[in-house]
Amino acid sequence: MTDEIALRKDMERAARAEALVNDDLFKEAFDKLRTEYQAAWLNTAARDTDARERRWQGLKVLEKVEQHLKAAITDGLVARSEIQRLEQMGR
Repeated sequence: MTDEIALRKDMERAARAEALVNDDLFKEAFDKLRTEYQAAWLNTAARDTDARERRWQGLKVLEKVEQHLKAAITDGLVARSEIQRLEQMGR
């Protein structure tokens, strides 16, 4: 039964992650940050390595957050499939 509880938690997390990813304000925030970081990165002075590095790191953090949310969604899909399999087995 504990496995099923964990699977259901994964499904709940997936639903929350999907709601975030599809939320217009969330998308707008990510798009705006990405655009600002890219513009700032491209417009740094040739000798300002530290500033370029910080902007690049900002872009990578955005990517990591997106990857984390997408992984949660994928985990939820796997969990849903596993629950259906368990139900078909009569459990």
